[in-house]
This record gives sequence, C-alpha cells and structure tokens, in this order.
Amino acid sequence: MKSKTRISVNELFEAVRKRYSDNTALQAKREDGYSGITFRELGDGALRLSAFLISLGVARGDKVAIISENRPEWGLTFFSICSAGAVAVPVDIKLTIDEILPILRHAEAKAIFVSGKFLKLADILRRELPSLKCIIALDEGEGPGSVLLDKILAVPKRVRFRRVYEDETALIIYTSGTTGRPKGVELTYGNLLYQVFVLYDILHYSRKDRFVSMLPLHHTFEITSGLLAPLSQGITVTYVDTLKSSELLAVLREVRPSICIVVPIILKLFLQGIEREITALPPIKRQFAGALIRLSSFAARHGFRIGKWLFPMVHERFGGKVRYFISGGAALELNVAHSFDRLGFLVLQGYGLTETSPVLSVNTCVENRYGSVGRPLPCVKVKIDRELSSGDREGEIMIKGPNVMRGYYKALDLTDEVLDGDGWFRTGDLGWVDGDGYLYITGRKKNLIVTGGGKNVHPEEVEEALSRSPLIKELCVFGRSATRGLRKGCEEAFAVIVPNVDACQVRNIPLDAKSLHDIIKSEVARLSLVLAEYKRLSGFQISMEELPKTTTRKIRRKDVVKQFLMGISAVGVDKDSSPVTLTR
Repeated sequence: MKSKTRISVNELFEAVRKRYSDNTALQAKREDGYSGITFRELGDGALRLSAFLISLGVARGDKVAIISENRPEWGLTFFSICSAGAVAVPVDIKLTIDEILPILRHAEAKAIFVSGKFLKLADILRRELPSLKCIIALDEGEGPGSVLLDKILAVPKRVRFRRVYEDETALIIYTSGTTGRPKGVELTYGNLLYQVFVLYDILHYSRKDRFVSMLPLHHTFEITSGLLAPLSQGITVTYVDTLKSSELLAVLREVRPSICIVVPIILKLFLQGIEREITALPPIKRQFAGALIRLSSFAARHGFRIGKWLFPMVHERFGGKVRYFISGGAALELNVAHSFDRLGFLVLQGYGLTETSPVLSVNTCVENRYGSVGRPLPCVKVKIDRELSSGDREGEIMIKGPNVMRGYYKALDLTDEVLDGDGWFRTGDLGWVDGDGYLYITGRKKNLIVTGGGKNVHPEEVEEALSRSPLIKELCVFGRSATRGLRKGCEEAFAVIVPNVDACQVRNIPLDAKSLHDIIKSEVARLSLVLAEYKRLSGFQISMEELPKTTTRKIRRKDVVKQFLMGISAVGVDKDSSPVTLTR
C-alpha cells in the first residue's frame, strides 16, 4: 500500500498540528497532576529542535539516538529527528552499558537525547563514542558537551527542517547487540505511514478515543500503534511510568482510555488482580460471581456478549470506557483471552516482528477469532513454506508487503538470509492459515526466546556471555515455560550447563552436587551483569555429561531441549540435584 503522494511523517503531522492545534497531544502523570504538550507545541518544538540538530552538523541520514523512559519529550525528540532528515535510533533503556555501546558505535550516533535517569550513562557515552557531537538532556544535567532541552526550545523563531520521503530510512531498531553482532532493522517512512493508515482503516479509532501508553517506546509496536497512529487522528496519548497494578489502574480510572495496547503479561497482571478480589469475597458473593461468569460464558457461545453489563464494577477499574485491548509482542494464552471475554472485554491479538514495522496481521472488532493472530493486513501477502516441515499445513511463515523492512543496517549478509530478491521475508516463525484466511502461530524455526513482556532474547548472546567462565565447559540456553507466578506459561531463558571439572579441581572446589551448583550459580550471576535483566537466566540445570553435538562439534540445541523435557537423566544430569531457580 503506497500513499498517492510523496509525503513524510513530519508533513503528515504538520497537517495534524494545524487541525488539532491546542488539543493535548502527549501527557504524563506527575506528582502535581498531569503535564503535557499540545499539538501546536509538539510541532513548533520539533522544528526548533530540528534547527538545532542541523546547526550541530547533523546531516541527512545521520543517526540520532534516544535514551529515555516514556514521556511527552520522547515524541518531541522523535519528530525533531524526522524534521532534520536524520534517522532515529531508539535505545532499550533496560540494556546495560556493555550492550548499548556496541549499538551506538555501530550506528555512529551523532547526537543523543537522554533523560535525567541516564546522565551517568551519557557521561560514559561522551567519552567512548568518537562520532558523538552533542548530548541533549531532556530535563537536567547540562555540562561539557551537553545542552538542556528547555534552552533549545527557548530560542524564538528558530526553524529549519528538511523534507524527507517515503523511501528514506526513518528508524533503526536494534534487535540485539550485547556480546553479539549488532543487528539494526531499517524501517522507512513508507513502512511507518503504511502502518498508520492501515491501522486507522481496520481498527476504526477516532478523535473521541483515548490511549494510555504502557509499552516502552523503543518497541516498534508502540511507536507505530501507540504514538504515530493515535496522533494522526488527534488522539491524546497518556504515558505511565509504572506497571504496578494499583498505580496503573489509578491512571486508567482517571484517563478513562478507550483503547489499550498491551503485551500478554500486562493482561495476566490485570487478570490476577481481578481473580484475587473474587477469591477474597465472602462465600455467597464469590459463588454469585462464579454464576455470572458461567452465564456470560454460556451467552458468548451463542453469540451474545453480556459481560460488560454483568460486571460494571470490573469495567470501572479500567476507567469504564475500554472498547478493546490490542495484544501483541508475545503469544497470548487462550484462557487469558477467554477470561477477559467473559468479563466483557474484547481482546484483539495481532502478530508481527520489528522487521515488519511491526504488525502484519491482527484481529478486528468485527472479525475476531481467539487462538489466531487475525488476517493479514491489506496488501500484505502471506505464504507458508512447508519445504522443511513434516506437517501437512504447518511451515515457515513468509510475508511480502509495504511493511517489510529495507534490511539490516550495514549487514547485507544478514539481510540476504531473510529477504529474497522478490521481496519475501522469512519470519522464522512456524504457522498455518485456515480456510478463512486467519493466521495461526505454532512455534519458531529459529532459537529466539520471546518473553511474556514481548522482549526478544537471543540464546547465543547469553551463551557467549556465560561461556567466559573458566568453570563452565559448555552450555545450551533455550526457552522454557514458567510454571509459577505472574509469568506462568510465558517463555523465559533457561540453560543446561556442563561444569569444567578440571578447572574446579584446580581451584579446590569440591565436586559434590551442592558445591557445583553453588559455584556455577555464582558464576552465572557475575557474568550476567553485562546482560539486560530480561536476558538473564531464570534457572539452570547441571549436566555431568557432554551435551549432544553434530559431527562438526556444534551443540544440537533441539536435542538438548528434547532430552531435557523427557527427563533430567537423559542429558546426564546429576540425579541427586534439581533445577536451580535464580532469584532476580
């Protein structure tokens, strides 16, 4: 889907700025209430910041990073980068300095917008990045090589911008970059505009809607669905800086949003809170609530959704105006979707990857099939490659359309691995399409671990970090489903580790089960400090035997996982030991 005219994101929002002028565009809750910026302030501020970037020598196509929590200034900086003709590089704020430095070196960042929470990080970046011209502090910390955002915005009538077009790169989103090779996904203005227009067409939101932003803005899902799409229709976006259910629900009650973009773990968080309250009711009221849930479920099976009228108090917890939740980023458990449905909430599950900017399919209010990730977006083609699959209908999902990335930045070899000459992109995910065109995800061809929060964990990165220990002979990292707590059913990183017995003996470490577990646990904790918290192991299992390998001595990851699931003795695990769970 191509727009009829060559239009840029900044030009689109210039029109939006004029139309919605004094309406609030972006806001966040502060200690003294809600503080935000209007569409006029967003547009004018972006142009002044654009002029500043250009005056620094930031050229067309130069990379400018954003390291900040969600806040109105994030959107302001993004549009200023667009207006300067530069390329935005949003950084995951949960990454460590050891993970961020390779990314920004690879991008050759010329400037960085940074919030006060990350000023110490900014000082390190200033010393380590030769390409860096300036750091713009969003709220505090002006010093050598940095300037405060407010000082730039205070300069009157300083306007300068560059016109940019659909085929130019707008964003580079790095999907990895710790000890491994940084991999930056290049998304064009055409990719972003396609998402904005098509989501409006199929999800039918309007100026009357309100959004609460819960996902971090370095996620493409949040940039397109939670920032660009709502702003294009003059909708106010409210940011929250916590996922604590009590504080989050307080904001929802005050803002009264109609659309919430979430990942599955947020829905589980909400559901657990509701279930706790039902469990705490007196017996008679608890039985009555159970009867209402059964009644709602019975009505739904016959095409009547009555949960909203049966459970008005539950809906008031969310502000009373929620039309639907859009869930993406990770697999949504069917029982969670059905639970919300019985309570009268519509949950629309979608599917996509950063490389597809990101949505490629989604359920809609009119056509919603639980268990599926919806039908492909208009102009997006899907085919199932069954060449390497043993099933009759399952295979690797391949897509082609206006949402597919340009490629991986400065990595033609990696691009060629997933994108063929005809524009077909290999997702690495396995699935099938039913007779009505609904797409179903069944697994992954690649090793990627996707957490309940929608975070991607590359096993190879974790393995490389932990293999630096002389006490670890070899290890295999893979995803397993959590069995308890909020993350029950969600993937988390786990490992089977073979200790280096010889190295342990040299250090006089006893070879009994407890001593080995203790020393390996200590090594894992020490070496994991260079990894973002969500990439760290949830637990590990000790194996006293060599892991299965190919003839070229490469660990057979699938065999390790299969044997581990069959029983710990299958991979030579010490029978006197049990899996170690790491506290976070």
